[in-house]
Amino acid sequence: MASVNLLSHPYIQNFLSGDLLLLERYGWQALTDFLIELKMMESGTIPYSELGISERRHLQVPEYFSVDLATGTPSKVARDKSALYEWYQSLPENSVAVVKLHGVMRSQSAASTRGVDMIERDLFEAYDNPRVSAVVLDVHSGGGEASAGFRMASAIQSRNKPVVALTHVAGSAAYLAASYADEIMISDGGEVGGIGALISFDMRIVNEYKEHFLEIYDPESSDKNLEYRQLKEGNTGPMTEMLVELATKFRGVVRANRELHGNEETQRKTLAGGMFGAREAKRRGLADSGGSLNKAILRSFRLAK
Repeated sequence: MASVNLLSHPYIQNFLSGDLLLLERYGWQALTDFLIELKMMESGTIPYSELGISERRHLQVPEYFSVDLATGTPSKVARDKSALYEWYQSLPENSVAVVKLHGVMRSQSAASTRGVDMIERDLFEAYDNPRVSAVVLDVHSGGGEASAGFRMASAIQSRNKPVVALTHVAGSAAYLAASYADEIMISDGGEVGGIGALISFDMRIVNEYKEHFLEIYDPESSDKNLEYRQLKEGNTGPMTEMLVELATKFRGVVRANRELHGNEETQRKTLAGGMFGAREAKRRGLADSGGSLNKAILRSFRLAK
């Protein structure tokens, strides 16, 4: 792994240099997984065709469940791949859509991951289908791009039917989005939080850029790219101010969407970037209840009634 040079991967550098609402340990895990697969391909250990990328994308598409009114039991609706449009239009009445927010959040889709652009489409398809009565947002994400978090939040705000967020991991941008759901349910072993902002730079690239590139701005553009220009000179102040503004907005969203528990100091700690397990998340007001996928489906179904 030591031979892999991050400088040679602009995709990674482009992501890291953006405004992030992301759990660092989650980000490192995702990066490590990516580099392991990259190294395996470079060494010939495994061909690209065997990485299972298409299967991963397929596993992230929405699922639909019907609910037996007599027993209250949800059952998955089998997908007819030969006639998807007809199948979708003929779902059982009062179906529940399970839309998946998994992985590192990016506004645009990439080769192996579905971006928020596609998840947003999943939500609006569920909103527009009269045979779908409610939505479960299945969340397993430590966050990602700030823009992706706010875009996802806007899509949930636009709902015309109940949305229950079932959280396994909902950190940072993922929690920002989940906070707009009608209810937040947390699974056993789940964790939520990470309310804050960060930005990451590879100083090797910054220094290399300074050495080889000259920037010239017109006289009336003194504030253009100010945070980045100051950072290159070693002044992190403007960049920190930008992050403070972003994090303050994030905390304001959570305060508005959630009835936080405890005194002011407890609430301050709740919003200080930590992650909380199921019991503590419920105690602090970051989650409403604990449960499983079946429970989330039934809860969303009942909210629709």
